[in-house]
Amino acid sequence: MKKIINGMFHSSTRTKVFLWSMTILIIGGLSLIIISALTSNLWLFITALILGVLALILSQANTLQDVKISNNITNINNKIDLSALENVPENQIYSHIDENLIEQILIAYKVKKDHRMVIIDKSDRFKISQCPAYIWVEHGNLYLLLIEKEPRRISIPLSAIDYITYQANFPVYTDSEYLQFKKESLIKKVFYPFLPDYHGEQKIYKNLYYICKDIAFTNNSISQLMDLVCAEFKVEDALTKRNNTNQYFIECYQNGILLKDTVIPIDVYKSKLTNILESLVKSTISDLEFGNTIKDMLTQRLITEDFAVYYTGLRTKHNQSKK
Repeated sequence: MKKIINGMFHSSTRTKVFLWSMTILIIGGLSLIIISALTSNLWLFITALILGVLALILSQANTLQDVKISNNITNINNKIDLSALENVPENQIYSHIDENLIEQILIAYKVKKDHRMVIIDKSDRFKISQCPAYIWVEHGNLYLLLIEKEPRRISIPLSAIDYITYQANFPVYTDSEYLQFKKESLIKKVFYPFLPDYHGEQKIYKNLYYICKDIAFTNNSISQLMDLVCAEFKVEDALTKRNNTNQYFIECYQNGILLKDTVIPIDVYKSKLTNILESLVKSTISDLEFGNTIKDMLTQRLITEDFAVYYTGLRTKHNQSKK
């Protein structure tokens, strides 16, 4: 809801028209339904149905994703002296980028002083592959400035970023994995901390984090983004989709992933875990479900035995206090 409200005031004209139109149609339709019920006016009810149909058509024709994501290709690069990269293959440009060129790019694209750095692992839609980028938020938009042979700036309204999603165990092919970072360069020195962590033995894997279901960030980059976009982190896998899995386990499980991927530090994880377990203790779920949830958390190594014993005891005291 916060994303939608933000989009109504801080986004492109087309997006504002879409969101305000949807809001007016929905509120108008609901109001007419209530009035028609109170006055027994059939025509008001029919009008409300028409507004509902219009809202449905509008939503199908203009999804938030389509309206709000745009690839801003401008003539800004004409203001930058890119001659040092002119005859250099795309996969060798890092060795030819110096501080002066980076400064020109940042100035030309009006990058904010409080910008952050990330590595975008891939994006099919924007044809991005293992690319360092500067990011910042301004006027309700997330900006991604890609360091490529011809720099690009991508603008994404914050209202379009509802979730940060997760893909575990993405296969890595070492013969094509961040080859430019194997040579010394200014880009390597600056962006090296944001390279992905790898796991596996015979086969190598990495974990990726997505916005808008397409733009994938490395695990060491996503923490730079999370507080900027304020989007909910969402994991969909066999564990979270089980019928008997409740929200308390899912939240704990998702935070466990963030901890293992070094997205959040241990103190933040403990704070979040404490809040989840305290809510679990006071929840109205059955004692059987409570016990199964604690057991699942132990199985996934999200909590210790001491935590399990402590919060099970608190649950018992909570139940006794209600009698």
